[in-house]
Amino acid sequence: MILLDKQTDEFRLAVWNVEEDVETLLSLLPDSECVCTEADKRSRSDTRKKEWIAVRVLLYAMLQKQTRIEYTGNGAPFLPEEDMNISISHTSRNADGRNVMYVAVALSRNHRIGIDIECLSERVVRVKDKFVGDEEKAETLTSLLLHWSAKESAFKVLSTEGVDFIRHLHVEPFEEANEGSFALTESRTDKNSRMNVTYKIFDNFILTFICTD
Repeated sequence: MILLDKQTDEFRLAVWNVEEDVETLLSLLPDSECVCTEADKRSRSDTRKKEWIAVRVLLYAMLQKQTRIEYTGNGAPFLPEEDMNISISHTSRNADGRNVMYVAVALSRNHRIGIDIECLSERVVRVKDKFVGDEEKAETLTSLLLHWSAKESAFKVLSTEGVDFIRHLHVEPFEEANEGSFALTESRTDKNSRMNVTYKIFDNFILTFICTD
């Protein structure tokens, strides 16, 4: 089920709440055999296979045609048959004995994009010192995860080796809400870009997105 579908002149962004089983997901694709075969090759985990297939289903729903997703040497996705950039994210959690899964895809023809979706979890507290700088204000669990997710999105936008989440990425102070935006600056490249991060919080998940020149 598509939970969010936003389209502007600059980008298209969609989030799928994956409630379907693998067989149902595959039935939504015109050519499911190649997708299933590739999923089996890439992972032994049933959850990872389902996420992989669900991303292809969401992309098909967005483009109204099935197209290949390939990956660069550093793992960044690209569309060899389409003149557009793509960013992908997926996450899942166990809740009340069931697996809750989301996949997110962003597309843009003329802009660099980065999308990230994360489950709200205490795990982020344990690794705070790996991504939050002394000058950054991340005092709640939600704020911590927003910092992490925003930097993941920025990392995807930069697509540059050697990005350090503390030294090179800085989240400017913001008022936490259910949805909104804040600024993030990077010092890894010569551009020293200032990026606008939009975010949305729902069902114990956090979504961040960056679209920049």
